Amino acid sequence: MKTTLVAGTLLFFAVSCSSVKSHRTPQPAPAELVGQVTGHWQGVLPCASCPGIQYQLTLNADSSWQEQSVYLSENEKPFTESGRWKMTADSVVALQKDQPGADLFYFDGKQLSMLDINGNRIVSELAAHYLLSRQTDISGKWQIISLNGEKSLRGDFDETFPYLEFNMEEKRLSGFGGCNRLMGNFEIKGDSLLLGPLMSTKMACPQIDREQKLLNSLSEKTFRLLVAGNQLELQSSGATLVLARPE
Repeated sequence: MKTTLVAGTLLFFAVSCSSVKSHRTPQPAPAELVGQVTGHWQGVLPCASCPGIQYQLTLNADSSWQEQSVYLSENEKPFTESGRWKMTADSVVALQKDQPGADLFYFDGKQLSMLDINGNRIVSELAAHYLLSRQTDISGKWQIISLNGEKSLRGDFDETFPYLEFNMEEKRLSGFGGCNRLMGNFEIKGDSLLLGPLMSTKMACPQIDREQKLLNSLSEKTFRLLVAGNQLELQSSGATLVLARPE
């Protein structure tokens, strides 16, 4: 029942629609346009029986996709699906699915607009709720440069430099705090990073006090994300963490 709710909701609210392009052709999109739409997208879709559906869509460069739908205020597990996607020259993204519905999107250069089952734009009073915004992509490894202005010096550590590594698809965080391996989960909402409880191994070393400060600053905290090139800054009410891509 829940697996078809997104499609059903889309059909219910798409009362008034306009065509994206009156005579669409199946010409494939150029590589530059495909590269622009590749990434992580999110939004809250209307729901007939709940406050909304937290929807996340990942369009990978290898033409695979993954989506996750979470029905807000309901005790149900997230519904996930995956498959292949393609894009036409008129900026329409098509997800290849076994069941029709919620599989067409229009890319305007900044946002993805969910289309109805006929490939038309939704122009009802709920049109704004069918827009997906780009999710900040922080996937991969980031070395910890400083915490609240206190820099991490390479000479302070025997081997591995402290780092955090984010897996955007699995929403998993791993890393090294200076003594121990770190692990946990995270979620990105707009420009906010929400970290769950962090766990670590239990090795002792000279840097254990500094590592504990790091853990206390990160575990179960919410940060504002600031990405500038190869540098990532995490800001919370009690901490500022600066990270950078490894050289």
